[in-house]
Amino acid sequence: MVTSKTIQKNEYKKTTIGDIPFDWNLKSLESLCESNGLIRGPFGGSLKKEYFTSSGYKVYEQRNAIYKSADIGDYYITEAKFKELERFKVKTNDFIVSCSGTIGEIYQIPCNHTEGIINQALLKITINSNIINQMFFLKYFEWRELKKRIIDNTQCGAMQNMVGMPVFRKILIPVPPKEEQQKIATALSDTDNLIESLEKIIDKKEKIKQGTMQQLLTGKKRLPGFDEEWENIKLGEIIDFINGKAHEKAISEHGEFVVVNSRFISTEGKVIRYTNVQYCPTDTEDILMVMSDVPNGRAIAKCYYVEKGNKYTVNQRVCIMRTKKTNSKFLFYLLDRNPYFLSFDDGAKQTNLSKDDVLNCPLRIPIQLEEQQAIAEILSDMDAEIEALEDKLEKYKKLKEGMMQELLTGRIRFV
Repeated sequence: MVTSKTIQKNEYKKTTIGDIPFDWNLKSLESLCESNGLIRGPFGGSLKKEYFTSSGYKVYEQRNAIYKSADIGDYYITEAKFKELERFKVKTNDFIVSCSGTIGEIYQIPCNHTEGIINQALLKITINSNIINQMFFLKYFEWRELKKRIIDNTQCGAMQNMVGMPVFRKILIPVPPKEEQQKIATALSDTDNLIESLEKIIDKKEKIKQGTMQQLLTGKKRLPGFDEEWENIKLGEIIDFINGKAHEKAISEHGEFVVVNSRFISTEGKVIRYTNVQYCPTDTEDILMVMSDVPNGRAIAKCYYVEKGNKYTVNQRVCIMRTKKTNSKFLFYLLDRNPYFLSFDDGAKQTNLSKDDVLNCPLRIPIQLEEQQAIAEILSDMDAEIEALEDKLEKYKKLKEGMMQELLTGRIRFV
């Protein structure tokens, strides 16, 4: 059984990146690599777009590192060009790291990868496995504290959008004894597996919910006990419409009320701004909807359901829809990103829904309020289950971050 212990202050030694255990070694990234194992992708004329083909040898890009996949990407080069640039070739177990834009994202090349080379936005790392465990190295590089240190070591700090080879060569990594590296890597990998399995469950539940909505909100599937016809109406027949008002000049860091803007709605209430005034207050069971968004934006017609009334105030470019004779939760599910509203987005210019656009939205709804409520309850129960799983996922992610902080600094040791 693997056990751990918290080490005492006198068991640390001071280094330029902080205190580490006495029996850990501080090494530069360059010293952890094989000969010619630290290479930046080709610049300038070596990889012009006119060399790209529709098939052949893959050109690995930054997005392969960001999205942790060897399968995405559309750029290939001929065999002749591949041979010319062979020193930039990636092989199984190599690491690719983004060194411009989103800096520090890392991905390990799998055994079934498509043969190819890296482009100028990537760094290729081939580590010496006799010195450092591959999984330990990957976990350390994924740690946000290391990414922050990489950015901080650039000349322009967080504003820098490209990191040069001198910075990467000198990155310092604390290296525990080999057996401890393996134990740390295993513990963090096990936590990653928990997170990944939970993400798959959530994704499955989301897809089931989407399928259920498609059936119940269109009347393709009827619930037992309900057989009355549905009616065709315009949205304006069942709601009162209220336009939001500008709150930009009344934003307060510690305000009493939440300002509902498009950012708040599109992030499911995660990005919040506050105010001490309610220029456009909400009531319980109001439906709030984004009225304006960029071309192909994900916020247009996104809705938010108000569970508690005296908490929010609605900003401009967001509207309140207050139901008069319809189950409000059912209507929320029906209106959220409704295809009618999405049809106003031509993909070329800003989408701005008007009051008339909203009120003229055609709907087909159950005549019986009881059927509306029954449908809403099923979907609400699904949402509650997904939300509980998402809360659990967030706890796992925080647990992992805490584990990384303790294990990768040697504050807790495996014995």
